[in-house]
Amino acid sequence: MAFELYFHPFSSYCQKALVALYENEVPFESQLLEGPDSPAMRRLAELWPMKRFPLLVDGARTVFEATCIIEYVDLKHPGPVRLIPADADEALQVRLMDRFFDNYVSTPQQRSCSTRCARRRSATPMAWPRRAPCSTPPTRGSTA
Repeated sequence: MAFELYFHPFSSYCQKALVALYENEVPFESQLLEGPDSPAMRRLAELWPMKRFPLLVDGARTVFEATCIIEYVDLKHPGPVRLIPADADEALQVRLMDRFFDNYVSTPQQRSCSTRCARRRSATPMAWPRRAPCSTPPTRGSTA
């Protein structure tokens, strides 16, 4: 049975998990989270009530958080590319860098983008067509 990955393509954390799967050509079924009422999102809520993603399903096992998914894939479906070094000291260095970039680069970056997009949405709610959250809103009176 192939893995199932619940993910949203705009999430940098989901991209991390996808890189691990694609790098070693690990077969998986995409469960694209297309909105709060999508079938994939409802299933995600059943599997993980916190509704955080990415989430990997391997049979009866559920693995959440991108870093844990990468380690799980490396252990359970090793491929030609080692995702975590075999040497304990090198593995620790990789984990430290992973935590650094997640906590001090990716999370603040995503928070900043989310805040900016939320401000834009609330500033001109009537002018917004249904588009990706960070698309540039049309000016009033434009035909775009």
